[in-house]
Amino acid sequence: LVNQKLYEHLLNHYPTPFYYFDTDELTHRVQYLRSMLPKRVQLCFAAKANPFLLKVLEDQVDFFEICSPGELDICQNLAIPPEKIVLSGVYKDEHDLESYFEKALPLHLYTIESIQQYEQLRSLSERYQRRTFVVLRLSSGNQFGLDEANIEQIVASRAQAPFIEIQGIQFFSGTQKRRSHLFEKEMAKLETLMDHL
Repeated sequence: LVNQKLYEHLLNHYPTPFYYFDTDELTHRVQYLRSMLPKRVQLCFAAKANPFLLKVLEDQVDFFEICSPGELDICQNLAIPPEKIVLSGVYKDEHDLESYFEKALPLHLYTIESIQQYEQLRSLSERYQRRTFVVLRLSSGNQFGLDEANIEQIVASRAQAPFIEIQGIQFFSGTQKRRSHLFEKEMAKLETLMDHL
């Protein structure tokens, strides 16, 4: 009944079509997720999912994943602390990356999606003498990410990148999985890789 009155109010006061998003419900959902996960698990919200929710979620999630200069601009305009930003995605222009180092933006983490991105960040971190935290994205067989040989190469040569600190492996193989054996297979693959590294 409460929602019905709210919907009637919205329909009577705003032209259609319009988009209504219940931020209280979103907050409850994030709190529910936290309650169901181990305390050590941190939550990261992808800005591309809905950039209008970034400020609402600022105190609800640990990090924001951004994948473009435009998303970074949105975060900066909203005064989202750079320490909460994970710079992800295949689009990492060298000019943009250098501007982040020049401005001394203390971004939380960078994902490495290619050898080229690794070399760019390695070079910038050395030039600016700045510790740079990264995760290496393992490809799931598509065009995104590094293959196992690339990851092994980066890990084996980490002594030549004194300012790069590898924090882990990122692996994304898609959504809408409902069968536990698929997760088990992927976890076994990742455990084998980690043991090897």
